[in-house]
Amino acid sequence: MGVDVEMIAPRENLVALAERALGPADMVTVRAADPARQPGVFYAAWVRHEARLKCLGTGLGAPAPRTPPTRVAIAAVDAGPEYAAAVAVDDAEVGPLHCRTLRAG
Repeated sequence: MGVDVEMIAPRENLVALAERALGPADMVTVRAADPARQPGVFYAAWVRHEARLKCLGTGLGAPAPRTPPTRVAIAAVDAGPEYAAAVAVDDAEVGPLHCRTLRAG
């Protein structure tokens, strides 16, 4: 399983970052997004990408494993309006998610 959560924050040139780091479909989606929505669209794609890599056991710069899972299912997770989150599992689909908010301290 892989999970990623990111705070949605404005960044310069998200299109260029998407072109370098994301797949073609996500890159096109980020490029086509209205500028006001672009950070949310970018981070939604980014957390899916990172969750998938974590599920595969690789990092951003590492090569894909020699025998990757036959399928990886990815689902968005509602982490609130200021965050993008996703979970990826080695399966045909992501089962029911049970999320709880934990407070530090």
